[in-house]
Amino acid sequence: QAQSRVKRLDKIERIERDADEHTALMLQAAEQDIGIALGEALKQAAGDKLGLGRYGSAGVGRKHEAVSLLLPMDDALASCALDFSGRAHLVFQAKFRREKAGDLPLDLVKHFFEAVVQNAGINLHLILRGENDHHQVEAAFKAFARALRQALARSGTELPSTKGAL
Repeated sequence: QAQSRVKRLDKIERIERDADEHTALMLQAAEQDIGIALGEALKQAAGDKLGLGRYGSAGVGRKHEAVSLLLPMDDALASCALDFSGRAHLVFQAKFRREKAGDLPLDLVKHFFEAVVQNAGINLHLILRGENDHHQVEAAFKAFARALRQALARSGTELPSTKGAL
């Protein structure tokens, strides 16, 4: 009877482990799908790129104020620079202290931005610093949003390229 109980406990542990792995895979697939959709939407928003700002940069401190690039504020700082060049490239620098921020596996943050970059055709540099992983991630998304606003702003009708093509 004791052996039977041990076998049942082993089976329960195996099921729980399998469920955790399945949940992690589902979460990774969801964040990748969201990154792909956002990247495609950004590419569509850039359209023919006539009059596009093309470049954007932003830094955001933990208290959500816009800051100059690399200006430290409280414990977290994100700096972001991007270019709607049509060439996908990501530079992502972060040193997270934990595996998760709340329920979010922190390795998915980079995967999300990789999916966005590949599908939008942008060059993105995102550098995160700070003590609190949650604050770093929050600042990263806010900096990315501010840089996007700048890069997608239109003024004039010229193609923002000295080569005449993007």
